[in-house]
Amino acid sequence: MSLHSIAPIPPSVLEMLHERWQQHAWADWQGVVGSTPPLREATASTGFNRATYRSWFCGEVPERGAGWVRCVHTRKQIRALATFRLGTHDLGVNAMRFGPRKTQRNKRLCRCCELRCVDDERHVFECPAFAALRAQHPLIPTPPPYQGTPNPDAAMRRSMELEEDEQRWRTLADYLIKHMALRRRLLDAHA
Repeated sequence: MSLHSIAPIPPSVLEMLHERWQQHAWADWQGVVGSTPPLREATASTGFNRATYRSWFCGEVPERGAGWVRCVHTRKQIRALATFRLGTHDLGVNAMRFGPRKTQRNKRLCRCCELRCVDDERHVFECPAFAALRAQHPLIPTPPPYQGTPNPDAAMRRSMELEEDEQRWRTLADYLIKHMALRRRLLDAHA
């Protein structure tokens, strides 16, 4: 299949995805993110996908028709951003939630580096194994270092506020696609 034969996503499908996302993200949120410990330090995993999403990626309901999904135009970019933001990715924080490798959230450490950090969405921007890749994408968000940041969750949220900047959203999506592919190759080499 050629890239030229792939049709753009119809606006009606984008609208349906937006509606489903709104329902998923906001339908039954009960907690107040500000009253929780920093997400990296939490030991429980119940409810943390939603807490991470609310704390790091989207603190309030966006206006209808607004948001990142309007800034990216390929299925691959939409999937990369959606899985990253909603926590349905292959990072350790999600992959070690179930099965034989089930581990407490704060012990789901990165296997690509020696920092002994939780392998979460924030670590995507910190892991030294991906420094060269990050250097190739200067427009990606750069949250301040976790250690020494007074409110690391708020700092991560601020770095993810890309507004309607299409170029930055596309750059982030392309970076995430390359990051996850390189991460799989590194982990396969260590296996």
